[in-house]
Amino acid sequence: MTSEQIFRSKAPWIMATLMQDFPIGVDDAAAILGNLGHESGGLTKLQEISPTAAGSRGGYGWPQWTGPRRRAYEAYCARNRLDPASDRANYAYLFLELKGPERKAIAKLVAADGLDRKVEAFELAFERAGAKHYPSRKHWARIAREAWNASTAEQRQAPHLPAPATLPEAGTVLEPEILPPTGNEIVTTDGLTPIEQMNKPVQGAIAGMATTTVTGAILFLAASAGWLPDAWESPEALVALALVATNLPTQITNFIASYWACDKRFAGPTS
Repeated sequence: MTSEQIFRSKAPWIMATLMQDFPIGVDDAAAILGNLGHESGGLTKLQEISPTAAGSRGGYGWPQWTGPRRRAYEAYCARNRLDPASDRANYAYLFLELKGPERKAIAKLVAADGLDRKVEAFELAFERAGAKHYPSRKHWARIAREAWNASTAEQRQAPHLPAPATLPEAGTVLEPEILPPTGNEIVTTDGLTPIEQMNKPVQGAIAGMATTTVTGAILFLAASAGWLPDAWESPEALVALALVATNLPTQITNFIASYWACDKRFAGPTS
């Protein structure tokens, strides 16, 4: 395919996407494509052939991003893992510029009258080229408009861009998704899974040990600080400390026994 044929095949969907994303008409979109077509040889020559600035890498992409704008484009592609030569990356960054730092170009474009003036307005606001070459830009703009007028609805669909998200119809109640069981779960009679059932006695044993330990620590600190006069000789204190001393090993034993029993109960087949 020639560069013009490639341009004619891409112009309709790029124009359609621009008109969807921005408040512009056919001539506005064609004027943008005219500038892009001139800059990149009909969207086929992304790297500038003969950079005007000696020693520089020149421009790159549909609009020939140069200098800081080229570096920003390349960084954007790297962050988002996009191929800088792809249509998707080129349109995405064109969109970001026209929504952000270059948004005034849209207003200038829409305010101009006629296709030729729109081409010039977009060049002055967005491209800001050293060499204007308006006849070439206007030539590509007319090709873009011709391609649009001759295109079908299918040709206006972007082949490399994701479809826009659609909202649910008014009044639609969205229910949470409930996943069906996989068939491998074992459910106990009280509605708990094996893991949940196993954790119940284990958690109880842990709570018992924690309570016993904290209680014993409080009694010991209180007695050591003299908050309980004659605490070590008090029958009540001796009974409490004795209970702590005997209960802690019991709780540890219960923990081990509970875990072992649950492990055996819910263990799968060994072979």
